[in-house]
Amino acid sequence: MNIVPVISLGLSHHTAPIEIRECVWIQEAALPDTLKQLRNEYSILQEVAIISTCNRLEIYAVVDDLSHGYEALEDGLSCIQPLSTNNLQAYLYHYAEADAVEHLMAVAAGLDSMILGEPQILGQVTESFRIAQQAGTTGAILSHLFTQAIHTGKRARHETAISQHTTSISHAAVRLAQQHIGNLASADTTVIGAGEMARLAARALQMHKAKSITCINRTRSNAEAIARHVDGHIKDWAQLPEIYATTDMIIVATGAQQPIIHASDIEAVLDLRKGNLLAIIDIAVPRNVDTAVKQLSGVTVYDIDDLHSIIDYGFAQRQATIPQVKTIIQEELTRFMMWYDSRIVVPVIADLRRKVKAVAQHEVEQTLQQLDSLDAREQAIVNQLAHRIVNKILHEPTTRLKTQAASGNGQHHAQVVRELFALEDKITKTNDGNQ
Repeated sequence: MNIVPVISLGLSHHTAPIEIRECVWIQEAALPDTLKQLRNEYSILQEVAIISTCNRLEIYAVVDDLSHGYEALEDGLSCIQPLSTNNLQAYLYHYAEADAVEHLMAVAAGLDSMILGEPQILGQVTESFRIAQQAGTTGAILSHLFTQAIHTGKRARHETAISQHTTSISHAAVRLAQQHIGNLASADTTVIGAGEMARLAARALQMHKAKSITCINRTRSNAEAIARHVDGHIKDWAQLPEIYATTDMIIVATGAQQPIIHASDIEAVLDLRKGNLLAIIDIAVPRNVDTAVKQLSGVTVYDIDDLHSIIDYGFAQRQATIPQVKTIIQEELTRFMMWYDSRIVVPVIADLRRKVKAVAQHEVEQTLQQLDSLDAREQAIVNQLAHRIVNKILHEPTTRLKTQAASGNGQHHAQVVRELFALEDKITKTNDGNQ
């Protein structure tokens, strides 16, 4: 079996706290330029894709030298975010070859998520692949890898119960609020933001029968769209101080790069709250709440890492599916490695097919010249006959070549076929014609 030249470098909620993850998080809008920058500045990175979510940053690359490839990724990472590589070393993990392939499949299947089996990660992997494709930084290997990883994630969810009894980070945030507040039916709640996580949070609050749900976003129409689906109320951005003074709980999930809730904002209305406690759950990355807010009396602030502490009611059921999901991953890993190994014989198969077809076509043309009495339908029958013969003759050697490639013997057998059929040698010949 040949060595697949894929490496990955990353950090996640398993290895790095939110304080580190928010520093390396890359906005979706910035991903295309980041990918192009890496590809242009580091020639060793033949293909590149990046997964950047609230819980992980992972860079996947195709390289011709593993150690130099890692050096390029680490150097590139230090250029695209504010932390030095030295400060990040303790949090980084590395995967190479089949391990990198298997890791991406596990990520897509939800095995590596903060909430086991959560559904959002598959969409995030799919979107990361789409962005890399549009940026022009993927080639045959990463395209096939991401396509197969996405297929693995879909299989895991369709063939096992890994995604059943599960929850999203937004739903987990609401359950955390329940632990803090108690019965949400008597709580005035607020959702700040209008993205997917904010939408899911508002929906979760509705499902838990919150007394009221107020939606706020800088763009009012986006907040209105969420409020319509949850029978919520709308407030303008300028009314945030009023919200701070009256709400029982805030879930904040905006795409802001800097904190939008500051200690001075909350402190200014504490007297108006008359001792009523305020819970703020910040599920954004980077965090939307200034760390100084935690120091205020009567205010409790949670961030995304605090979700580890809540009870995941469906965990036991989903944990029981892990062996099934791992079996699917191993099946898809084997398929990917067989595909990769077969690539070495693809050129010789194509050349052999072209040569045999050319010979067959030449013989057909000569035969038809001697049978000038045949009409168009009869000539088409002769052509179809030759086509079928070519396919049947080539089927067995094509299958056997691919089997040998999967066993690691592809290059030897491909060379033998080239010599036997006098095909041009494209395996060992370099661009300048030297052997």
